[in-house]
Amino acid sequence: MRNPVILALSVAAVLSIILPLSFPHITRTLIIYHLILHGAGVAISASLSVVSIVGYKRVRKTKVLFMTLGFVTLFVSEILYFIDSTELSPPLEIPGLHMEMSHVIAFCMLVLFGAGALRVEKKREDISK
Repeated sequence: MRNPVILALSVAAVLSIILPLSFPHITRTLIIYHLILHGAGVAISASLSVVSIVGYKRVRKTKVLFMTLGFVTLFVSEILYFIDSTELSPPLEIPGLHMEMSHVIAFCMLVLFGAGALRVEKKREDISK
Protein backbone atom coordinates (compact mmCIF):
# COMPACT_ATOMS: atom_id res chain seq x y z
CA MET A 1 0.00 0.00 0.00
CA ARG A 2 1.29 3.46 -0.84
CA ASN A 3 1.90 6.13 1.79
CA PRO A 4 -0.66 8.65 0.41
CA VAL A 5 -3.34 5.96 0.57
CA ILE A 6 -2.38 5.15 4.16
CA LEU A 7 -2.47 8.86 4.99
CA ALA A 8 -5.90 9.30 3.42
CA LEU A 9 -7.38 6.22 5.12
CA SER A 10 -5.99 7.06 8.55
CA VAL A 11 -7.08 10.71 8.32
CA ALA A 12 -10.59 9.61 7.26
CA ALA A 13 -10.79 7.13 10.16
CA VAL A 14 -9.55 9.68 12.69
CA LEU A 15 -11.87 12.42 11.40
CA SER A 16 -14.88 10.11 11.58
CA ILE A 17 -14.21 9.75 15.30
CA ILE A 18 -12.97 13.26 16.09
CA LEU A 19 -15.60 15.35 14.29
CA PRO A 20 -18.57 14.19 16.38
CA LEU A 21 -16.59 14.96 19.54
CA SER A 22 -15.82 18.45 18.25
CA PHE A 23 -19.37 19.49 17.29
CA PRO A 24 -20.45 20.63 20.78
CA HIS A 25 -17.57 23.13 20.77
CA ILE A 26 -18.11 24.54 17.27
CA THR A 27 -19.31 27.94 18.53
CA ARG A 28 -16.50 28.37 21.06
CA THR A 29 -13.87 30.06 18.91
CA LEU A 30 -10.92 29.63 21.24
CA ILE A 31 -11.59 25.94 21.84
CA ILE A 32 -12.30 25.01 18.22
CA TYR A 33 -8.84 26.11 17.06
CA HIS A 34 -7.31 24.08 19.86
CA LEU A 35 -9.37 21.06 18.78
CA ILE A 36 -8.36 21.52 15.14
CA LEU A 37 -4.70 21.61 16.15
CA HIS A 38 -4.90 18.43 18.22
CA GLY A 39 -7.23 16.73 15.72
CA ALA A 40 -4.62 17.31 13.01
CA GLY A 41 -1.97 15.99 15.39
CA VAL A 42 -3.98 12.80 15.95
CA ALA A 43 -4.52 12.33 12.21
CA ILE A 44 -0.87 12.89 11.29
CA SER A 45 0.49 10.77 14.14
CA ALA A 46 -1.94 7.96 13.23
CA SER A 47 -0.72 7.88 9.64
CA LEU A 48 2.93 8.08 10.73
CA SER A 49 2.34 5.20 13.13
CA VAL A 50 0.81 3.03 10.41
CA VAL A 51 3.59 3.83 7.93
CA SER A 52 6.28 3.11 10.52
CA ILE A 53 4.63 -0.17 11.54
CA VAL A 54 4.60 -1.25 7.90
CA GLY A 55 8.24 -0.17 7.59
CA TYR A 56 9.23 -2.11 10.68
CA LYS A 57 7.53 -5.25 9.38
CA ARG A 58 9.71 -4.98 6.27
CA VAL A 59 13.14 -4.39 7.81
CA ARG A 60 12.80 -5.74 11.40
CA LYS A 61 15.61 -3.55 12.80
CA THR A 62 15.82 -2.32 16.38
CA LYS A 63 16.37 1.26 15.22
CA VAL A 64 13.12 1.22 13.25
CA LEU A 65 11.33 -0.44 16.17
CA PHE A 66 12.28 2.45 18.48
CA MET A 67 11.09 4.98 15.91
CA THR A 68 7.83 3.04 15.43
CA LEU A 69 7.21 2.97 19.17
CA GLY A 70 7.95 6.71 19.23
CA PHE A 71 5.26 7.37 16.62
CA VAL A 72 2.76 5.16 18.45
CA THR A 73 3.40 7.03 21.73
CA LEU A 74 3.01 10.31 19.83
CA PHE A 75 -0.38 9.06 18.66
CA VAL A 76 -1.42 8.12 22.22
CA SER A 77 -0.19 11.46 23.54
CA GLU A 78 -2.13 13.40 20.90
CA ILE A 79 -5.28 11.45 21.72
CA LEU A 80 -4.90 12.41 25.38
CA TYR A 81 -4.31 16.06 24.43
CA PHE A 82 -7.42 15.98 22.23
CA ILE A 83 -9.58 14.43 24.96
CA ASP A 84 -8.26 17.05 27.39
CA SER A 85 -9.16 19.80 24.90
CA THR A 86 -12.73 18.54 24.50
CA GLU A 87 -13.17 18.59 28.27
CA LEU A 88 -14.76 15.11 28.09
CA SER A 89 -12.85 14.09 31.17
CA PRO A 90 -10.60 15.78 33.70
CA PRO A 91 -6.90 15.67 32.83
CA LEU A 92 -5.38 12.29 33.61
CA GLU A 93 -2.79 12.90 36.30
CA ILE A 94 -0.39 10.71 38.22
CA PRO A 95 -1.67 10.90 41.81
CA GLY A 96 0.65 12.61 44.24
CA LEU A 97 2.95 13.95 41.54
CA HIS A 98 0.43 16.22 39.78
CA MET A 99 1.91 15.27 36.40
CA GLU A 100 -0.39 14.87 33.42
CA MET A 101 -0.15 11.50 31.68
CA SER A 102 0.05 13.18 28.27
CA HIS A 103 3.29 14.89 29.33
CA VAL A 104 4.76 11.64 30.66
CA ILE A 105 3.87 9.87 27.40
CA ALA A 106 5.35 12.75 25.38
CA PHE A 107 8.57 12.36 27.38
CA CYS A 108 8.58 8.61 26.63
CA MET A 109 8.10 9.48 22.96
CA LEU A 110 11.19 11.70 23.02
CA VAL A 111 13.22 8.96 24.69
CA LEU A 112 12.12 6.43 22.06
CA PHE A 113 12.90 8.80 19.17
CA GLY A 114 16.28 9.54 20.71
CA ALA A 115 17.02 5.83 21.13
CA GLY A 116 16.04 5.22 17.51
CA ALA A 117 18.06 8.13 16.18
CA LEU A 118 21.17 7.33 18.22
CA ARG A 119 21.01 3.54 17.78
CA VAL A 120 23.94 2.26 15.77
CA GLU A 121 23.25 -0.92 13.85
CA LYS A 122 26.18 -3.32 13.80
CA LYS A 123 27.05 -4.53 10.32
CA ARG A 124 27.36 -8.25 9.75
CA GLU A 125 30.77 -9.30 8.60
CA ASP A 126 30.91 -11.18 5.34
CA ILE A 127 31.65 -14.82 6.23
CA SER A 128 33.27 -15.56 2.87
CA LYS A 129 36.20 -13.20 3.55
